[in-house]
Formats: sequence, C-alpha cells, structure tokens
Amino acid sequence: MVPSIEHAGTLYVPPDPMQALHSQIILPDGVRPCREPAALIADIVETLSKFIEADRELLVLLASVVLCSWFPDCFEAAPYVWIVGPLGSAKTKLLKLLSCMCRRALLVGDVRAGSLYTLTDSYNPTLLIDELDLDDRNSVDTLRLLRTGTVEGVPAVRNGKLFSTYGFKIVASRDVSRDAALLSRCVIVSMLPSGKETQPLDDIAMRQIAHRFQPELLMLRFTNCSRVKSFRLPSSALNDFTPRMKQVVRALVAPIQGHTESESIVISALRERDRAGKIERALEPEWLTEENLFRLIHEGPIHSIVVGGIAASINEKLKFRGEDFRISARKIGSVLKSLGVKTETLGSLGRGLLFTPRLNRQIHAVAQHLGISRRTIATSQGLEAGYGGRRCLLCEEFALTDGLRFKDTSTRIPGQSKQNRPGAVPIPRSKNGVQRPAKEGSEPNPPIPGT
Repeated sequence: MVPSIEHAGTLYVPPDPMQALHSQIILPDGVRPCREPAALIADIVETLSKFIEADRELLVLLASVVLCSWFPDCFEAAPYVWIVGPLGSAKTKLLKLLSCMCRRALLVGDVRAGSLYTLTDSYNPTLLIDELDLDDRNSVDTLRLLRTGTVEGVPAVRNGKLFSTYGFKIVASRDVSRDAALLSRCVIVSMLPSGKETQPLDDIAMRQIAHRFQPELLMLRFTNCSRVKSFRLPSSALNDFTPRMKQVVRALVAPIQGHTESESIVISALRERDRAGKIERALEPEWLTEENLFRLIHEGPIHSIVVGGIAASINEKLKFRGEDFRISARKIGSVLKSLGVKTETLGSLGRGLLFTPRLNRQIHAVAQHLGISRRTIATSQGLEAGYGGRRCLLCEEFALTDGLRFKDTSTRIPGQSKQNRPGAVPIPRSKNGVQRPAKEGSEPNPPIPGT
C-alpha cells in the first residue's frame, strides 16, 4: 500500500479513508473470477426477485443497470435511472438493493447542490439519491447539476475551483422531473405498492449481497473495460431511437454484449420508454414549433405565416390538450433561430416565414432530427386505419412516413403554393396569420404588401 501514485506527470492521491463519508461507500472486499455476463445477469435477476416484485423485463433492465455502473468511464454519456412511485412502492428498498451491487455505491437520503459536486468530484461514486423533493426550491440547483453530470468534461465552477459532476446516478422520488433535457438520458422505472411478501433487506442481507457480487463485478471491470469501451451496436438496432436514448442503449447493452436474449429485452424496454419520452418532449418549445410547421405544410398549400401566427396556432393546440402554459411570439422567434430556420419581413405584417421549396425541405430535415413523423400529425381515426393523409415526396425522401399509407393525389411537394407562379391569384389572409391560396372560384383579395 502506498499513499499516492505518480503517472505521466500527474500525482494521484486517494481520498482520506478516515473521513466519515468514505465509510458509507460500498467497496469490494476482494477480487474473484467473474462469470460470463449471461450468468451474472441471471444471478442478479434472481437476487432482485427475492426482494422486490417486478416483471422479468424490468429485472433484466435493472441487472443491466448494475453492470453498466461499473463502466462509467467507458461511455460518451452516463445514463441515469429515475425510480418513481407512490408511498409504499419499495423505492427505497430497491435503492438499497442496487447499492449492494453497483460500483462505489453511495446512498443518501437528502443532497444539496453544494454537496453533490463535492461528492462526485472526490469519489466518482454511483450516487443513489432517495426521495428527491422536486418541490423544494433548492432542488433547482440540484437538477441543474444532475443535468450537466451526464456528460464527462463539463465541470461545475465553485469559488474558482472546478468540480466534476459526471457519474452514474440513480434517483428515487414520488414524481418525475419535468426537465426534458435531464429526462432525455434517464431510464424511468415505475414502482407500485405490492401485497406480495418479499424477503426483508436488513444490514446483514445487504452485506451478504455486496460480498457475493462486488468482488466478481470488480473483476468484470478489470477484464472487460476495453471491450465495453469499443462496443458499437449496429445502426439498424438504433434506427427509431432519439439521439440521446441511443447513448443510453449503447451504455446498458455494452456490458452484456453477446447475451442475445438480455440484449433484446433491454433494447425492447428502452424502446418503449423512449416512445413515452417523446410524448413528454413534445411539450418542449422546439418540438412544439417544429410539429406545428410540419403540420401546417401538410394541411394544404401554404404561402406564409407570421411568427405570432405560429405562437397562436401552438397555443390553441395547448389549450385543446388542457396544458397550463402558453408560448410567446418572442420565444418562437428564439426557437426558430435555434432550429436554423430564418425568418424574413412579410411587409407590414412583421417577421414570419415564406414557404419556399427550400424551407419545406428544411422543415422535413428538422423533423427527421427531432423524431417527428407523419404519425405525429395524423388523426386518431387515420392511425386506426393506418392512413396518414396525402402523399408527400419529401416525407418519403426523409423516411418520415412511419409505416402509414397515403393518398396519391398529386406529386406536389406539401406546403408549396401555386402562388409562386407567374400570374397566380393573390393570397387572402387566413386564421392565425397563415396565408393560404384562395379556393377556386372565390374572389381574390388585394395583394398583401411584401409577400
């Protein structure tokens, strides 16, 4: 044993083992030969099932979380696990159980932002936080640090010092955070109260579980670190995942690579959670704006729309859905800039969008990046029948049809108006600042200046 090690000009000094906090971190009491990941997964699943009630899919997913926690430095982003459920749903019991198996586990019942960056910087633990109070005003800073802690190399600055907040974290609370950026890398685990009798998890049982798994999992890390770090899933397995969830899938599958059954179960479980996450992210300003534009160009020919019209259209949808917030025209302008969509002056109407073929193509490209498809804007009756409306050549080009059937009325690119042609009839004003062509046979309105 030595007090420090120097390597490549850097001096490495371990934390003081006499500190009270050090004694709370669960560490291996030795090293033992490890079994194949398939055998480890099966053993962890069996152990979990003795203490909590859960279906096999969830148990396998939790087992992959355990293995993943031993390789946080092997991934481009550290996934989080968020356990949510009402009182009496065994959330704390599950946290304690996972702390027996995860690498450098530190279970805390309450944590403030100031403590969080100190803990993660000093020990790089698997931090397990029980009953995080999202209504506490102090939780805002904690959630902000949790968000930055998913990616390595983004330190927090306090009193002129840099602190790493990166690391694997498992959070339990009665409610889940509404922070879409944070949840985009979270695996949500829902727990419900159960009447099933399970084994009690006392200190003796926890020590036995830790002694059984920790030494073997440490050897798993020693012998598989480079293998896990270089692991890549085929792109075909990740096609329908959002970009951040792809990182989560890679991280959870990498340690169990080669065990086809477990890989399939984990990918399937994460796919369902990603679909649910898309619904939550649909309320983010970027998604609301892009979905609205994507919907507008597929409802029929459109010439232009003012920024305020986009906001009004979105707010109508939010009101119809019963949401309790609204979005301003100023916010829409900022979002359009972040999406790379440039506004222009529409005469006396103000700033807006002129729907040129180039803009229509850009809207489709952004939809592809955000995971928005024709299924997103289809009616419920259409979805039941597998029908998505008019055919769109750009949707086919950008693979946005999402398995739906379409009516081939013409080869016109959606949103493209005949008004751009020489001699076209002028555009009448429409609801919410949307400019659409006049119906055939109707009296044209005078031209709008600047359009």
